[in-house]
Amino acid sequence: MINERYTILGMIGKGGAGEVFLAEDTLSGNRIALKLLSLSRRVEENSIGKEFSVLADLSHPNLVRVFDFGTVTRTDEPRYAGRLFYTMEHLDGEDALGYFEAIATGSRRVELLEELCIQTLGVLDYIHRQGVIHFDVKPHNVLILPSKEARVLTVKLTDFGFSTRTVEMVDLPLRGTLEYTAPEIVQGHSIDQRADLYSLGVTLFHLWTGHCPFEAGSPVDLLKKTLSEPLPEIPTVGGVESKLPEIIGALCQKNPDKRPASAREALLRLISKKHEQSVKRAMYIDRGALFVGRSDEKRIVTDMLDGLQGTKRAFIKPLLIAGPEGIGKSALLSQIKREARERGILVLESRVRQGPFESMMPVLRQLAAEFRTRTLAETTDTSSPGKPIGSRATPGLPNSMPSQPAAGGPQRQREDYKTFLQSASTALPFLLLVDDLDEIDESSRETICDLGRSPREGGMVIIASVSHEPGDPILGADAERIVLPELSIEDVLTMLRLSFGEELASNGIAERIHRLYGGVPAMIVEAAASAAGALPIAVLTDPMRKNETATTFEEFLSIKFEQRFGGRYRMLDREQQRLVEFLSCFETVPSADTLGRVVSLDKEELERLLVSLEREGYLLATGEPKRRYSLRHLKLRQSVYDSLREQRQLHAAIAETIASRVPPADWIDIGELGRQYELSGGLENACSRYASASDAAYASGAFAEALTLVKKALACSSQERSDEHALLLVRLAEAYVGLGSDSESVSAYGQLLAMLPETDARRAGIHTAVGKSFARLGKPGDAVGHFEAALSSAPGEKDRFEIQQEIISLKIAEGNFEEAVKLILRQKEFAAAQTDRELLALVETDLGIAEFFRGNFQDSLGSFTTALEIYELHNEVKTIDALNNIGNVLSAMRDFRGALVKWEDALERCDDQGTPYQRGQILNNMGIAHFKLEEYREAASHYEQAKEIFDGLKSRRGSAFALTNLGEVTFAEGEYEQTLNYWTQSYALYDEMHDSEGMAQMLLGFVQLHIALENVGLAGRKLDEAERLIQEFRLPTFGGLVSYLRGLCLQQVNRGEQALAAFRAAESAFQQEGSFTGGTESARDKWLLSRLRQAEVFHEMRLGERAAGLLKELLDEHPDELSPRLEAEIRYRLGIVARECPDLIGEKALVCFREGLALIRDDHLSELSWKISFALGEEYARRGNSEKAREHYRNTKLVLDYFISKFSSDDLRAQYVGSGSRAPVITALGSCLLPAGGEP
Repeated sequence: MINERYTILGMIGKGGAGEVFLAEDTLSGNRIALKLLSLSRRVEENSIGKEFSVLADLSHPNLVRVFDFGTVTRTDEPRYAGRLFYTMEHLDGEDALGYFEAIATGSRRVELLEELCIQTLGVLDYIHRQGVIHFDVKPHNVLILPSKEARVLTVKLTDFGFSTRTVEMVDLPLRGTLEYTAPEIVQGHSIDQRADLYSLGVTLFHLWTGHCPFEAGSPVDLLKKTLSEPLPEIPTVGGVESKLPEIIGALCQKNPDKRPASAREALLRLISKKHEQSVKRAMYIDRGALFVGRSDEKRIVTDMLDGLQGTKRAFIKPLLIAGPEGIGKSALLSQIKREARERGILVLESRVRQGPFESMMPVLRQLAAEFRTRTLAETTDTSSPGKPIGSRATPGLPNSMPSQPAAGGPQRQREDYKTFLQSASTALPFLLLVDDLDEIDESSRETICDLGRSPREGGMVIIASVSHEPGDPILGADAERIVLPELSIEDVLTMLRLSFGEELASNGIAERIHRLYGGVPAMIVEAAASAAGALPIAVLTDPMRKNETATTFEEFLSIKFEQRFGGRYRMLDREQQRLVEFLSCFETVPSADTLGRVVSLDKEELERLLVSLEREGYLLATGEPKRRYSLRHLKLRQSVYDSLREQRQLHAAIAETIASRVPPADWIDIGELGRQYELSGGLENACSRYASASDAAYASGAFAEALTLVKKALACSSQERSDEHALLLVRLAEAYVGLGSDSESVSAYGQLLAMLPETDARRAGIHTAVGKSFARLGKPGDAVGHFEAALSSAPGEKDRFEIQQEIISLKIAEGNFEEAVKLILRQKEFAAAQTDRELLALVETDLGIAEFFRGNFQDSLGSFTTALEIYELHNEVKTIDALNNIGNVLSAMRDFRGALVKWEDALERCDDQGTPYQRGQILNNMGIAHFKLEEYREAASHYEQAKEIFDGLKSRRGSAFALTNLGEVTFAEGEYEQTLNYWTQSYALYDEMHDSEGMAQMLLGFVQLHIALENVGLAGRKLDEAERLIQEFRLPTFGGLVSYLRGLCLQQVNRGEQALAAFRAAESAFQQEGSFTGGTESARDKWLLSRLRQAEVFHEMRLGERAAGLLKELLDEHPDELSPRLEAEIRYRLGIVARECPDLIGEKALVCFREGLALIRDDHLSELSWKISFALGEEYARRGNSEKAREHYRNTKLVLDYFISKFSSDDLRAQYVGSGSRAPVITALGSCLLPAGGEP
C-alpha cells in the first residue's frame, strides 16, 4: 500500500528512471499504472513534476491520462519511502518495437505502420499546437494498444520527461535518446517542433527496417555519423505500395528547413483513398479536448485559490457555477482542478452516486488517507479537544460505510461529516469540487450545502456546478455565483480554428454561426466532429472550399441545435412559450417596458418569466437601467416565428398596443414600430415611423441605420412625386454622405433634381450638397459646376456665403492655398458685419486650415483660437472641433504633448455635448501624436478605440483612417503581415467610397511595405498604379512621397544616379510642402530622410567622402530636428562608412554603432536594431572579442526570429527571410552562434 490509497498488484516494467507498477486506487476501485522514480534520481523532482504537469494539461485520445502526483510518505514497503510518483491510466499494450517484431513483413505490417505514423503525427500536431515539444519520440515511447479488429491499432505517446514548453535559441542541453535525436539539438542550433518530426522519422525507419539509420559503438561515433552521413536507402516491400518510405525520408532530413514544416503538413502527404478516414480522424476528429475563453470566470477562481494559499486564511465563500447542459461547466472544473494541483493544493472530488452519502464517500476517504499519509493523524480537532482528526469516531470514515446508520440517523451523519471536513480544513487546506451538485445523492448534497452555509475559520474552498440555477441560495447567501454564458464570437472563432484549422477561421463565418446558433461549446464540438466525419478530406483541406465545409458544419449544427433547444422549448410552460412567441415577432430588441405592454402582464409576473427564460439560456438581457430582452439564438427566433399562425394580426396588435400607449422616443423602438405596421399591412403608418426613426438615427450619428430606415420608408411610400417622397430622397442622400458613400449620394440627389422644377428654391441647397460630394470624390470640375449652379439660384446673401465657403474648401483640397486665402478674406468682411458670430468662426476655421497647409502654423493657430473663443460662447459641439484643430496645429509644430492636452480637453467635452464621430476623430488624432512620440502601444490603443467607434457608426471613412494608422504602427514594429492586413482592409473601404486620395495613400503604403520586404518588382508596380491615380485625380499632396519611394525602388536595383535624382526631387518637394505629405510624418522628417538616402546612395556608389560629408551635415546642422530613430540610423550609416573608410570619419565604427544602438535602447525590436547589433557583432569579432560578438549576434537572431515569428503566411515569411539584406545575415548567424568547437 502506498499513501493509504494505492495497492500495488505487480510490476509492469523497470528502467534506469524507476519502476512502473500495476496498482489499484482504493478510492475509485480502478486499476491504474503507478510510476515510481528511483530514489537515486530524487534530484529529478522537477523533471517528473514537469512531466506530470505537461500531461495533466493535455487531453488527446493518443495520450495517456494522468491522475495524481506526489511523494511516498506512508508505505508498508520501506524501499518505496521518500520516492516521487505519479499515477496514470493503465494501458494493456506493448511498445512499438515489441509489437512489430511479432508481425511478419508484408502488406498487413505496412498498413499498421502507416496507421501508427498517422496517429503519431496527429498527436504530435496536437501537442505542438499546445506549445509542447516531446524531445524523446522513439519506439519504446510509442505504446500500441491492439483493437478487436485485427488490422487496426491505437497509439499512445508516452514518457514526457524530456518535454518542454519553452525552447531557448541556443545552449539547450542535449536531451532525448541519441539515435533518435535531431541534428540541430546536437549542433546547438535553434530548435522547434520539427525536432520531434526527425525523431518520428528515425522511429519509423527503425520499425520499417529493423534498425536505426545510424548506429555506432560509441556516442561520439554515432554523432559523427548522424551529422555527416547521408540517410541509408529505405527498402521497399515487394508488391506493396506505400507513401511511408517517402515520408520517412522527408522526416529524416538533417536540415529542419527541408523537413515538413509541421506534423499537419506531413499528414497531408499521407492522404490517400486507403487512409482517408485515418488521416481525417487525426486531423479533424481526434484533435484533443477544446477549452477556450472563460477568462473572467478563471480570474474569480484564481483569486479564491490565492486566498486558500495565503498565510492568514479566512473562510472563503463557496462558488456555485450554473449553466445548462453542454455550456462547459465540467470543462471549467477540470481547468480549476489542474490549476489547483499545479499549485500543490489538495483537490477532493465527489462522485455522482445515488446511495445515501455515497457521493461524499470518495471525499471523506481521500481526506482521511491524506491525513494519515501526511502524518497529520494526531492533529488536534479544535471542535473536539484532545481527539485526533484522523481517528475520530466518524461512522465509516476510514475505509467503508457502516452497515447501519449511526445513532441519530442521517441528520447525525450529516453533522459529523460536516464537522470533520470543517475541522480538517484548519490543518490541511483543500479544494472540494462537486460536479453536478443537483445530480448527487440527497444526503451528500445536503451535507455540502450545510458546509457552504456555515462559514468559519478554515482553509476550504467549495466549488460546485448545477445545470439549473436554483432560486434559493443553496450554498448560502454569501456564496459567489457564476452563470456561465455562451462563448463569445472570438471564442467560437478559436473553436473553429482548433476544429478545422485556419481554413475555416473566418470572422464572417464565426459571426454567422454565433448569431444563428450561439456559443454552446458542446454543440459546436459535436457538430464539428460530425461535419468532419461526413466530408471528404479533399474538401476539408482545400481553402477554396471552405464555404462547403461551413455549410456542412451548419447543417449538423442545426440538427444539434434542434436536439438541444427544440425539445427544451416544447417543455416550457404556455406562458413562457407565449412570451417567446411575442419576442420572435421583434427584429430589434424591445425594452422590458415595451414587452410588458404587448403581452399584458404585470411587472412582477413579467420579470419572473424573463428571469426564468434568461436563466434557461433562451434570452439575452442587455442595457442598464433600461433592460432590453432578445432571443439569444436567431435560429430559435426563426423557427418559432415560422410556426406562428396569423402573423399579420399579431403584428397589428403589437403595433396598436405600442402606439396607443406612450409613443417610443428611441429611434430603435420607432423603427421597430414601423416594422410592426409594415408587417401588418399598414404601409402609410410604417413609412411615417421609418422616416422619423431615420431622422433620429442620423442625428445620433448612426448613419448606416439611418440609411436602412429611410430605404424602408421609401419602400413603403406610395406617392413617388410628392413632397414627402422628395424629403425621403434628401434623407437618403444625407445618410449616404454620413457613411462616406458619395457616389451613391450623387445618384440620390440626381433623382431629386430630376423631379424638382427649375424654379424650386430647394435646388440651390441640393446643388451645393452634390458639389460637396463631387469634391470628396476628387472631381473638382463637377463640383465647381454644381456650386456655380447653386450660386445662380441661391435666394440670399447668407446662402451665397455658405456656397462660397464650399468653394474655398475645394480650393484648399486642390492645394490652391493662395486663391483660397483671397476668397476667405472677402468672406471675412461679410461675416464681420453679421450679427451671427458663428459665421466669423466658420471663416476663421477655413483660414486656419489654409494657413496650416501653407505651413504658417502660428497664423493657423491664431485663426483656430479665434474660432474657439467664438464657439465657446455659442456652440459647444463646434468648440470640440476647434480644440481638435488646435491640437492638429500643435502636433504639426511637434508639440505633441501640448496637442494631447487639447485633445484630452476635447474628449472630456465629448462626454456631454459631442458626437461619437467627433470622439473617434479625436482618439485617432491622439493616436497619431503617440505614434510620433514612438509610443506605439498607446498609439495602437487609441486607434483601436477610434476604429471601434467608427465601426459602430458604420463610417467607412473613419474606419479606413483608423485601419491606415494601425497599419502604420504595425509597420513601425516590423509586423508586416498584420500591416498588409490592415492596409488591405483600408484600401477596400476607400475603393468602396471611390475615395481616390485614400486609395493613393494606401497604394503608397503598399509600396513602402514591399520595399521593406525587398520585393522591389511588386513595389514598383504598386507605385506605377499610385502615380496613375494621382495624375488622373490631380492629387498634388503626394508628389514628394512618390519621388522618395521611386528613389527607394531604384536604390534596391542599384541604379544609383537615377535614385539620387529621385531623392533630390523628393527633397525639393518636401521643402515646399510645408508640413503635409499625406502620411503621419512631417515634411521636415521626410526631407531629412531624403538627405539620408542620398548619403546611402553615395556610399553604395563608392563615393565615401560625399556620403560622410552629408551624414555629418545632418548631425551637425539639424541636431534638434532628429528623432532618436533617425539619428540612430545616421550614426549606423556613419559606422558603415567608418568601417570601410576609417580616414573619413573622426570616430571609429564601433563607437558609431554603439551610439546608434544606445539611441534606440527602448526600441530593441526594429529592423534598425538588428542591423546595428549585427554590425557590432562583426566589429567585435574583427577585434577578437568573441564573447561580445556572440552577445550581439544572439541579439540579432532574437530580433530576426521575433519578426519571422510574426508571419503566418509561408510566402511572406519566405520573402522576408530570403531578402537580399537578411538572407546573408541569417546564414552567417547559423555559423556564428555554434558552440565553441562545434561543427556545422
